Amino acid sequence: MIGLDVLVGVGSILWHTYPNDITLIVDVVPIVLFIMWYVWLYARRVMAVGPLFAALFVFLFVSTTYLTLQYASLLHGAPVYTPGLVVVFLVGLYHLATQKPAKLTLIAAAGVYLIALFFRTIDNEVCPVWPLGTHFIWHSLIGFVTYIAARGLILAWRLKDQSV
Repeated sequence: MIGLDVLVGVGSILWHTYPNDITLIVDVVPIVLFIMWYVWLYARRVMAVGPLFAALFVFLFVSTTYLTLQYASLLHGAPVYTPGLVVVFLVGLYHLATQKPAKLTLIAAAGVYLIALFFRTIDNEVCPVWPLGTHFIWHSLIGFVTYIAARGLILAWRLKDQSV
């Protein structure tokens, strides 16, 4: 997961430095893989569901993300990022409801994700007034979201392993 998180950063830097079809793929693929791997690990290790249900959860994320692509031109692409937000929020609700360690961690991650998505969405409107824009805030906060989400997963996974 940490390796994928690093690849997300590298892909983003490449895309924003040399935007083309190849760097777009290098930007997007690690993000999708990170979320898929996160959903799989959380479902298997924390929720303790079987591989079929874990695969179903991953499939739901991927298919929902695919369906949102048709709305990529709306709100500067925000709909494409909403399945990731929904994943973090739903996992956060589960985390809270089952009283996992740091029970509010993933709800907080969803809140930070929502704020990040807000800054990403308003970036084009802000740039004419403030040339620095807000896109860097999106990236900074999403990096923080991946840290918070990974921390919640690790704490819950570690506690589960200790109780066995």
